[in-house]
Amino acid sequence: MDDTFAEKTGDATDGVARLYNPVAAETELGNKLVTSCLQVGDVYVPYLARMYVPEDLAPDFDEPFKKKTEIAVEDIVTPLQLPAGAALTVVFDSAYYGDERVVAIQDQGHDVVCRLKSDKHVSLQDVVWTQRVDARASTLEYESTTITVRGKEKTYDIASEVVKIEDVGPVKIVASKTDDTTRHYLSTDLGRSAAEILELVEHRWNIETVHEESNAKFGFKQYQLERKQAIERYIQLVFLAWTLVTFAERANVPFWEERGGLSVRLDHAKEAYLVETLLEITEEVPPSLPRAERREQLHELVCEFSWSSFASFFLTVSKTYTPLNERSGFYTSLI
Repeated sequence: MDDTFAEKTGDATDGVARLYNPVAAETELGNKLVTSCLQVGDVYVPYLARMYVPEDLAPDFDEPFKKKTEIAVEDIVTPLQLPAGAALTVVFDSAYYGDERVVAIQDQGHDVVCRLKSDKHVSLQDVVWTQRVDARASTLEYESTTITVRGKEKTYDIASEVVKIEDVGPVKIVASKTDDTTRHYLSTDLGRSAAEILELVEHRWNIETVHEESNAKFGFKQYQLERKQAIERYIQLVFLAWTLVTFAERANVPFWEERGGLSVRLDHAKEAYLVETLLEITEEVPPSLPRAERREQLHELVCEFSWSSFASFFLTVSKTYTPLNERSGFYTSLI
């Protein structure tokens, strides 16, 4: 089994930390979150979210300051427990790249796929001198390749080569061209094809969908909390709700097919719940009762089994939740 793991730094409002926005050159109210998701095949679920605290505010939170990249590796990648026989590839963009970070992830037995900045220096095997990755890529032969990502076909001109990066070792670089744009990527798994590496890079966009749909359907950014720990726990409950819907619905609708997104999955989960509720209510109310008495009992049961009541009930019993298998084990300490 091959798991793909993506990381992103995102924004979440309604927090209490005041952060400096370098684009607007001013201080603003809000929180920065480092988020991640796990993907196996076409199914992906949110994994962990941790709040980034700026260095000048770290003393107020009584904890050591950590860069976003340190949070990503130390607090998200390292604690991940994999099922036996699983392989993990960590995917991130160029903003997260760092030689020491790639090595740290490799030391844990995982592979890395990420985007490289064009000015990153690489060298050929057994060669001392180095050159920029864009300069090296311009000398390679390109071929047209079509991949399918999120249900859509995309065609690129791509080229690849195994090179060496100082302090990292041998890696495979991939260059992709679309129109006038050329991008460069790295994979520590030298056996992956260029098309496979490009697919992994494209799938990193799934984490953007996690943010968008979890906010629209589960209130990802709508928390009314102040403590860092409470905010992180709230986000984890949102991620858990996403995961339960993904694995509970039985519609067997591929996620990226037309109308196959989270909204459809959530609708199917609701429909399945309503069907079970109707059956439960029907069995609870004896048909021989007088009409008025039956109506009264039905009213009470409908209130008891409503969708919103179910959600409230889930939150009240969440402290007793026990993971059914290793896949949900990473929620244990948060619920």
